[in-house]
Amino acid sequence: MLPLVSFVIPCYNERDYLESCLASISRQVADPASFEVIVVDNGSRDGTRELAASLGARVLLNERRGAAASRNLGAREAKGNLLAFVDADCLLAPEWLPTLSGHLAGSRTAAAAAPAVPVPGEMTWVETAWVQVFVCMNRRSQSGVHCVSNLASSNLLIVKSYFQEVGGFDEALLSCEDYDLSQRLLKHGTLVLDDNILVAHLRESKTLGELMRREIARGRFSLRCFFKNRCRLRELMSTMIPSVTLSLFAACLFGLALQQGSIACLAFLSLLALPIVYLVRSGQMPRGVKGLLQRYLVAATYVAARAVALVRELLDLARPSRR
Repeated sequence: MLPLVSFVIPCYNERDYLESCLASISRQVADPASFEVIVVDNGSRDGTRELAASLGARVLLNERRGAAASRNLGAREAKGNLLAFVDADCLLAPEWLPTLSGHLAGSRTAAAAAPAVPVPGEMTWVETAWVQVFVCMNRRSQSGVHCVSNLASSNLLIVKSYFQEVGGFDEALLSCEDYDLSQRLLKHGTLVLDDNILVAHLRESKTLGELMRREIARGRFSLRCFFKNRCRLRELMSTMIPSVTLSLFAACLFGLALQQGSIACLAFLSLLALPIVYLVRSGQMPRGVKGLLQRYLVAATYVAARAVALVRELLDLARPSRR
């Protein structure tokens, strides 16, 4: 009998996380015969493939770059009626599969997921501040089970027929591919987020430099998704903040060039105030000066990275090859 659910795990040098991820899948409250595990390797050099095979997973090699292409390859080879996309640095609760599959049974629900939250412990101050400003901002108003407009691919259970109908993940997107997929899935059914169960996410950016690089990449693909999906208003802030940042920076330079100190000063102060928007939105203001400064630096890095991403996208669009 073919397995009902196919777990697909894209990997690139994930040896340090993969064993724990696979162990969490094996602990699912479900008949082991009802699912298969596929690890799609994207050219790892740390022994990821060998480890996956030794742990009983079916291993596929993906020659194309990116998690989107790896997930699509796994989906094409999957035998299940449901596709369970899981990132290697995530740990599933034992009830993950039976709970989310229940949402997909006998309804127009196209996909379901659970919130992925970092694990307290050996986190750097950058990781801690990121969680407090951005992760808590996304979770503070959530409770129970509800329909959403976007599901992350870190843990995602989806009806295979819907996945095939929308054409899978866009392999041109090396980030934000899950948002893009969600927008296409909404035309075929609802998306459900179950806040009653949680998925442990073991990794965030550990330094400001790593955060800067990650958010520049995410920002570029976020902009492409934004325009590809007809500029949905609920995602407008993620595009407005980089635009405002660049406008204020230009106003600051303009004021200095014209020796208009008041204009330059006002623009500079407004620029410094932008990260505070995210601190306020998080709903969790720290008590100490140190905690406030750390959160501000993380938010400022995010704002600066997204502005750089916008500049790079505009420069790319200006090139003849992109016209």
